[in-house]
Amino acid sequence: MSSIKKSQNDAFLGLAERIGHNLLNTRFHKGYFVPSESHIYTKFDSLEPLVLLQLYALTNESQSSSLPQVWPGRSFFVSPYRLKDRVIDNSLIYTLVGVSEPPLSLQEAAAQGDVTKIEEMIKKGVDVNSRECSLKKTALHWSAMHNHMAVVEMLLSYGADVDARDSSGISSLHYAIRDGRKDIVELFLVNSTVINTRDVSGDTPLHYASRNKKVGKDLAELFITKGADVNAKNNAGQTPLDIALSENNMDIATLLVNNGAKVSSFHNAAAVGQYEQVKGFLDRGVDVNVKNDAGRKPLDMAVQGRHKDIAQLLVNKGAKTSSIWFNLRLNALLAQKDENNKDRSGETPVKKEKKMEDAPNDPNSAQSPDMTAAPNKPYVVLERSDVRAVIVNNEPVDDDVLPGHRGGYSGVASLTHRARDKNLFVPFYAGLNFEHIHDGTNQPRDILFEPRQAPMQIRQIDEHTAELYQPPTPNWQLESWLRYRLLDDGVIKISLECIPRAHTFKNDYIGLFFASYIDKPESLDIHFLGRPADDGNGEARWIRGVTPAHGTLPTHLAVDDNRKFVHDPNFPLTLVFNKSNYRYTEPWYYGVSGGMAFVLMFRPGDNVRLSQSPSGAGQGNPAWDFQWFVPQYKVGQRYRFVMRAMYLPFESQEQIIRASSRHRTALTRQ
Repeated sequence: MSSIKKSQNDAFLGLAERIGHNLLNTRFHKGYFVPSESHIYTKFDSLEPLVLLQLYALTNESQSSSLPQVWPGRSFFVSPYRLKDRVIDNSLIYTLVGVSEPPLSLQEAAAQGDVTKIEEMIKKGVDVNSRECSLKKTALHWSAMHNHMAVVEMLLSYGADVDARDSSGISSLHYAIRDGRKDIVELFLVNSTVINTRDVSGDTPLHYASRNKKVGKDLAELFITKGADVNAKNNAGQTPLDIALSENNMDIATLLVNNGAKVSSFHNAAAVGQYEQVKGFLDRGVDVNVKNDAGRKPLDMAVQGRHKDIAQLLVNKGAKTSSIWFNLRLNALLAQKDENNKDRSGETPVKKEKKMEDAPNDPNSAQSPDMTAAPNKPYVVLERSDVRAVIVNNEPVDDDVLPGHRGGYSGVASLTHRARDKNLFVPFYAGLNFEHIHDGTNQPRDILFEPRQAPMQIRQIDEHTAELYQPPTPNWQLESWLRYRLLDDGVIKISLECIPRAHTFKNDYIGLFFASYIDKPESLDIHFLGRPADDGNGEARWIRGVTPAHGTLPTHLAVDDNRKFVHDPNFPLTLVFNKSNYRYTEPWYYGVSGGMAFVLMFRPGDNVRLSQSPSGAGQGNPAWDFQWFVPQYKVGQRYRFVMRAMYLPFESQEQIIRASSRHRTALTRQ
């Protein structure tokens, strides 16, 4: 492992150490390891240690030259393999090292979704409730976690135990709820009476549904109809209502209250709109500014739930606020966004908000808000109106908010709406993602993808605004600030400011590229107003932009964009300079996915170029992109573009035109 140590990369060394511990603890598949001529490997972690290290490097676009070659002379790490599930690809590892593979276990077959193999094994006498030796998961656990409905049905037909617990005390039902597998959850409830079953923390299925936003209101409603105890307490004394409120799941909180959940605290009463109970607490002399365990006051909860009458009552009783941003939100609620409702400074809530929006992105600017703070995680969750956006820097994340998010993808990692809680973007990737910096010259991949790899910081400006700051990058020496602000109607206002700090762009221009990876939309195309490129005087009409293949006719220019940017032959970013047969007449476009419209609107003077790929994130997952150029740049000068993104239920083209109108007008004035 000496060559690995030379890499001075803690991530690689950490992986090596973890794998070594696994070996020493004999946590092997079926309790053994297989030595070959030069390797000792284990199926517990699915890959031989050196393979795992090399795979980790390649999937993160990292430099891997310092790592040892696993099998000299073999072209092993090809893209199709790297994108597969490691558990499924054990056979390839064994083939390459020339030894026989241990027989497939029932749990592995369930994870792979191999119905035929599972039935064959059960008929030969394999116990349907047998467990793996390490995590103690059954085949039903694995099939539920991997969403293999056919396997779940088969296992249940052979008597699989829905309430069987793994080493963490979690049942298959709990996993299915956690991962939002509604069909599987419904099947479990038909075949069992475990509606109030608890995990090791005392959480029932209703606790899980109340905690997990992606599950939605439907499952919670199903559990209640099946007899779930709405007032069940977990080991920490929390009811489902307590959890729903702590996670800001107001729809579920309201559902619980309407179905008999006890509102036992001042804060909960304020959050769910129980005016008489709030008044009762005040009449009994409870402190109007009392804080709960999370440090929140009743007024915070009332504003969160948008209960104007309760907020006004609390203010009248002396409730205090602690920040200018909360005051802005409170005033907006109490005034119902009345533009003529001035505060003591003579400014309306709308004027205050606009003033904050227009503040420079530079955190060192005297006009910047004074509440900039780095969150304790590499992302910020913004929620407003019906929209929820998770802004992430380019670090990897794996938690309940962003499970399995890959490093290198920054921007909006998740975009959901009250009407559709499924992420618009491909899981593990991102949308409105800062992808490339270039000058049209052929460069190594890591330089063209420098925004993915260069250090990036995330800051929370206020409850509706996050900013990604990237110091001057190692190669291009471009410093940048990307600000994402969720406006009052859920539209995202995005602004980028950048400063070139050195003469590094050889062709005298800066090229920036942004990508949005859309998760399996019903249509791969985008729609924009334009005309054929060879029809200089034709009337504008709706163009359905479809590109036949990645890099073929991908980019649509504005009708008046006649700029020419010098570039090397065979420039590797094929979406950048290959033009389509159309020009757009207005700087905005939309696409439709899952019955929702994703609308991108740009400032006319920025002359962005609209780009698309039918397979940017794999077959069926298109990229709806855009790019921006800074010609004749000067070192030390600040450059800026502004845009807006809208996400809403799609009804018709006319509806999209109406809904986006005021935002497109606002962009013409900035």
